[in-house]
Amino acid sequence: MVFNLLMFVLLVAIVYFHFLQGAFSALISAVVAFLAACIALGLHENIVVSLLGGKMIDYAVSMSMIGLFALTYLVLRLMIDKLIPGNVRLPVTADRIAAVIFGIAAGTVTTGILSLAAQALPTGTYTIDFSRFATKDDRTVAMNLGTGNFSNEDIAIAGELESPVAAEATRASMWLPVDSWTLSMVGFQSESGALAGPTNFRAIHPDFIAQQALARTGAEAGQKITTLATLGSEPRVSLNETFILTRPLQQVDGEIKAIRSRTLDPVLKPTDSQVLLVIRLDINSNEADKDELVRFSPGAVRLVAGGKDIYPLGTLEGGKVLVANAIDDPIRASHGLIDLVYLVEKADLVASEDLAVKQTNFKPDVFVEFRRLGRLSLSDKPSTGSTPGPESSNVRRKVEVKKRITDLGL
Repeated sequence: MVFNLLMFVLLVAIVYFHFLQGAFSALISAVVAFLAACIALGLHENIVVSLLGGKMIDYAVSMSMIGLFALTYLVLRLMIDKLIPGNVRLPVTADRIAAVIFGIAAGTVTTGILSLAAQALPTGTYTIDFSRFATKDDRTVAMNLGTGNFSNEDIAIAGELESPVAAEATRASMWLPVDSWTLSMVGFQSESGALAGPTNFRAIHPDFIAQQALARTGAEAGQKITTLATLGSEPRVSLNETFILTRPLQQVDGEIKAIRSRTLDPVLKPTDSQVLLVIRLDINSNEADKDELVRFSPGAVRLVAGGKDIYPLGTLEGGKVLVANAIDDPIRASHGLIDLVYLVEKADLVASEDLAVKQTNFKPDVFVEFRRLGRLSLSDKPSTGSTPGPESSNVRRKVEVKKRITDLGL
């Protein structure tokens, strides 16, 4: 409620300010705010990657978004005020009505950018008190952490999503969805409007709001939530290999029963129109936290194919077993190779197949993204294998999960 209330009060304040300024000033403000929003959303990632160079990386997305919007708005507004120092007189009633209308337009875009920037901050599942997807009630779970005292300790579980796949039915919106309205405007301009270019915003961010929310869910206190593909000349995350599986996968749940109990099919088998895609990422040691562990959730490793965000079902163990995770499950791993498993419509993913050399080529607009900015194209890494090697996974497994895997013969 608090986050929604803050955005509502800010919107009312902006509308009232433009009401006092008059219709002509409000019209200029609305046009400038629209342009500033397009520039802020279209270029903020370039600022993070090119100019900031990894500095304050988890906050840089929000900072660059707000900074670009404010700078663009101020520069354009000052230029227009210098070029057009006069005003346009309208009848009082018409002037006030028009001022409110244009003020609402300017206020919607401004609060939209601010709310998007707030939702990109590394605050976990909640932005103040607002969660994009419905959450379960906070609870404590008694667990033996293996500390040597052979007693259970109470572990707090907070911010867990109600749906393990972030189902659309559990999705929430703001009282006034200014963030969605702003993204719709920017997406239209980028795709077919006056600001359209060779790469449109929606091709990179099919669902920017969910992308930012899911990248934060499952995050542990103090962990990194943003990674650049390359920092300087050093790759921070790279695409090692891809596999199109030609056989079903055995699967086990990746969480212990004390935290989550769900029934999974013992074998995951894609339909005739689907493929199981394994993406093997190589994570640089510099992307680990202070304890030398890399932390992420499935929501932080999206695959974009067919104009959709697709999230991994879990990670692969020993090249044979899918360890299934909810989209907000915290995953810990040593740096190095990590195999992620995706269920994808073949028509969205595959450009061509060369059966003679057993090579599958991916469509040029398909990419995987690790922790918000570690973006890697799959078109540069065609799949030449259908059987990942049996190397031990770098993902840390809980004792109960290890036993499930062992019971399958691994």
